[in-house]
Amino acid sequence: MLNHTMLGELLQDPKFDWEKFKFKAFGLSRYIWLLDQSKQDRMRSCANYLEFKQTVDGELKLHMANLCQTRLCPLCAKRRSNIVYAQLCQITDFLKPHGLKYIHVVLTVRNPVAGDLSPAIDGLLAGFRKLMVHRRVKRAVHGWFRSLEVTKSERKGEYHPHIHLLAAVKPDYFTGAEYIDHAEWVLRWRECMSLDYDPSVRVMKVKGGKPEMILPEIAKYTVKPLDLGRLERLGGVDRPEKVVYDLDYALRGRRLNASGGLIRDARATLRQTDDNLVYANENASSDHLGALYAFRWNRDVGHHVFYRVAEPAVSV
Repeated sequence: MLNHTMLGELLQDPKFDWEKFKFKAFGLSRYIWLLDQSKQDRMRSCANYLEFKQTVDGELKLHMANLCQTRLCPLCAKRRSNIVYAQLCQITDFLKPHGLKYIHVVLTVRNPVAGDLSPAIDGLLAGFRKLMVHRRVKRAVHGWFRSLEVTKSERKGEYHPHIHLLAAVKPDYFTGAEYIDHAEWVLRWRECMSLDYDPSVRVMKVKGGKPEMILPEIAKYTVKPLDLGRLERLGGVDRPEKVVYDLDYALRGRRLNASGGLIRDARATLRQTDDNLVYANENASSDHLGALYAFRWNRDVGHHVFYRVAEPAVSV
């Protein structure tokens, strides 16, 4: 049980490594100032203040946090990934009565250079929209969720934008007329992208009918945490501030995730949103004792430190 005697004690959250990602965010913020000074300030102060509520069984659940919600912030990206994963788990559990099977499709194009990254993502998303309304795909896929991922290529000056697709199909999909083999996925994607080459497409059946096995891959970061030390050593077009600028510009205003069919319907029924980075697999009305336990980031200690408890208001 938390109490006033905890003043000055360090935060211990088994569900989220706040300190690890706080340091990552602070490290990346060194290169954000070239984009926007205010964005750097927001990232540096991200998660400086956290409030938790204690549940009736003694567990702490995050209630409020001052998160910067900057696209490249490693801490916010990890929170967003956790939220998407929790939501997808809820959706697939909700859809179990339908007896659906799932496939994981990764759609790629040739790596663009920095100057072509933004239009390459435009084309990628436009091609995806065409793919999902194609007669064959629309007939086979009864629900879908897509996430956009952009990684820094090992090749100098290049990036690797691609789409992860979770597709819900009927139980007899793999033996019926709706089945789309790998060669046809490549063909359809090439047509929708108007490419003059066969793009790389990976199609994986979710084994054992257990979508939770593949959900971490679908829900992972849009941008993986950058290896800043490696980029500093490479320099040139791969120097950290240039890579941060390229990614920030290319992702600005983008819709990172989207859904359709039965999965979109399930999201609406479950009242899921994209703008909440606090609650993962619970909602704001979870049973709790009411007291708020506040922690503030202490830069000297390198940890969140408990400093205040607010007792629940008593109704009269």
